[in-house]
Amino acid sequence: MKRFSADRCISHSDEDVYAFVDGYLRNAKRVLFIGTVGLEPNSLFFPRSLKGGKQIDFRFVVERRRTVSSALATLGETHRKYLTETLPACTFSEIDIIATDGATVAGRNAVATAQSWNFESYSDIVVDATGMSRGNTSPLREQ
Repeated sequence: MKRFSADRCISHSDEDVYAFVDGYLRNAKRVLFIGTVGLEPNSLFFPRSLKGGKQIDFRFVVERRRTVSSALATLGETHRKYLTETLPACTFSEIDIIATDGATVAGRNAVATAQSWNFESYSDIVVDATGMSRGNTSPLREQ
């Protein structure tokens, strides 16, 4: 069975998002939510909107970079703390974005992490690309 097919994907924007979240995702059989601990405050929108859903498994990718300013590191930790307090059962997986030789490895590391998440056991999968690096979004979506 092919896991990904563009004709099975949907996209919403503006007010349609609220109707989809409240009318469909909250009532779905079992949802896998894949997000990231982003620096962008908007990356908290969907986790905040979906909190309280008993059938939703929240998985967050933490993008590790070789160098990051202390201000950005603090902001990332603040968002992670918020998610941990808001979604007690959420899990975090740290992945390297750049290898020691300078090669971009974000996508392959994200895919390697996601392979243990048993996609077949979910009725719906949400990939929230709001705060996610582009190098992670497409490889995760195609899993």
